[in-house]
Amino acid sequence: MPNDSQGNPFLTPQFTWAYELTHTFRQRFVTTLSYSKTTDNITQVIKPDPELPRVTIQTDDNITAFEYYGATVAATLEPAKWWSSVNNVNVFYGNFTGNVANTPLDDGTVNFNLSSNNTLTLPKGWAAEVNFSYEGKQLYAYMDLNPRWQLSLGVQKTLWERKGTIRFNISDIFWTINPSADLAFTDYLERFDVKRETRVANLSFTYRFGNNKVAPSRRRQGGAEEEKRRAG
Repeated sequence: MPNDSQGNPFLTPQFTWAYELTHTFRQRFVTTLSYSKTTDNITQVIKPDPELPRVTIQTDDNITAFEYYGATVAATLEPAKWWSSVNNVNVFYGNFTGNVANTPLDDGTVNFNLSSNNTLTLPKGWAAEVNFSYEGKQLYAYMDLNPRWQLSLGVQKTLWERKGTIRFNISDIFWTINPSADLAFTDYLERFDVKRETRVANLSFTYRFGNNKVAPSRRRQGGAEEEKRRAG
């Protein structure tokens, strides 16, 4: 089905009132509770063209309001001396209200996202990274988004007394992070799948010239200190 992207000269500003409470435990665990309400929320929508059948319009539109309730836990862990892990879990509820394309909206769902970024320091100048993220099923205004996830890996090796570094990494190995969703309007249903080149591999080499052991620079004296030296 053809899709047309359009601007919207009739957009009005959105206003957000946000509140947040954060607690840190042992410098490793951070818990955050959040609430926000946005009026005239600017939201990307894909809606049927009122004049052309079987044509959709992708644009930004104002909906009445969006309310968000969220709880996030971030944890920095060291399961071993050679393994550092930064993890985030976010559970939230978002409710949308509005009316687009003669379709009233007053709906919300409980959703959750998680991510884990891991750094491994290995012997003989080797290091690796393993990154994983997952987004659960979500409601975004009129879009019912399906779950998606991705896994990325990287490895590097230092050479010649840490002067040279060779790196290889690949993102979204299984090509699973692309979004897909179902749209529901009055007398109109659509499903779409996005296919982008998110699986990308990179190989790089860097080399640092010169002496790695540089003497610290002498601290500059300010104008007042210079005058004291002259007077003394």
